[in-house]
Amino acid sequence: MKKVLMLLMLLVSTAFALHADEPVKDENRSFYTGNVYYEKKDYSKALENYRAALDMGIESGNLYYNIGNTYLKMGKIGYAVLFYEKAMRLIPQDGDLKSNMVYAKAFVPGASATEPSGLGFIAALIKSPFGDLNLNVVAITAIAFYLAFICMAILFLVTPFLVRRLRILFALVVFALLWSGVVFGVRYYEEEILKKGVVVAKATEAKYEPVESSTTYYKVQEGDEVTVLGTREGWRHIRRPDGKSAWIGEAAVEEI
Repeated sequence: MKKVLMLLMLLVSTAFALHADEPVKDENRSFYTGNVYYEKKDYSKALENYRAALDMGIESGNLYYNIGNTYLKMGKIGYAVLFYEKAMRLIPQDGDLKSNMVYAKAFVPGASATEPSGLGFIAALIKSPFGDLNLNVVAITAIAFYLAFICMAILFLVTPFLVRRLRILFALVVFALLWSGVVFGVRYYEEEILKKGVVVAKATEAKYEPVESSTTYYKVQEGDEVTVLGTREGWRHIRRPDGKSAWIGEAAVEEI
């Protein structure tokens, strides 16, 4: 028995020794190194390390936020807005992120000229109570209200005399379920189905047709947010928040 135990201990110690010889893989190392360079105001090196973290498959609201800050320091407003928007999908409740987003958008010329239509305003109003929650939390909230609805429905079937006493609470649960369900549907459509993008090039002409000789419809500015409707031979078909659609060069827009 002692020989067996000694053999097992030897195997375990050997395994640990082999594991110790393996190089440590710290996929957060690039992120932290980027932070060090950012503090030193070496923004090119910081961006290089943050990008390396992205290439390793890290998806983090804080990483996107730091990349946005780096681009903002480098004067690249379009990319700053792009990565702030990516961060907003993961950490929409972050106060610093909101402030920096507002600050970055203040550098976008004529942003007020492309305000959303009345329908977009209504959608924003419906979503406002859930504005500080990311899509996953909204989904969990809707599921929680759905489970509460099912439990109360079963309770009413088993004990009918509770219907009158709890009817107001039941009505509130139903209302909350419908509201959270609608918000989840709208948010899912906007974030997962629609292809949102940000203009990352300087002032760019948006044309009626995807050819260089086509007439210019309007100009888009670096940092403008658009919907990407499609791509064709180096051109992107975009739509502004006011509903006007046109074509611009594919490299001028990055999808969120």
